[in-house]
Amino acid sequence: LISKFPGKVLIFGSGGAAKAAVYAAKGREIVLVSRNQEETKTEYAKWKIKVISYEEVENEIGNARIIINATPAVPEIANFIDENKVIFDMRYNPLDIGLNKIALEKGATIIHGLEMLAIQAAEAQRIWFGKRANSDIMLKAALNEMTKSK
Repeated sequence: LISKFPGKVLIFGSGGAAKAAVYAAKGREIVLVSRNQEETKTEYAKWKIKVISYEEVENEIGNARIIINATPAVPEIANFIDENKVIFDMRYNPLDIGLNKIALEKGATIIHGLEMLAIQAAEAQRIWFGKRANSDIMLKAALNEMTKSK
């Protein structure tokens, strides 16, 4: 999902979703924002990426092109988002909150977590049944279900 966007990547979080984001961003400058800096530095040492605390975000976010939220929370970074940023909030429900809403208001490009979920589902279909499902169709179906009025 982020492969079509060049530039420095800033990732919030250090768990499994963050690892997937680090892997997807390989070959670029990556900065990982973590609450547990020392533990995260040890865990991510093989990737040779910079690990910072939340207090240091302001020093790194200005020249980051892609910002990925791999946490269940919404980082307080609205003042740093503009039309030059690509925001990927890995959270996918509900659709109308979080970084995506802020990014849209600021004119940034967004990648919705639901896109990632649809791609994962299509890949699981391929692994389990030997047939690749169309992730675009899956995404449209999921969006349709999530936006239905109840």
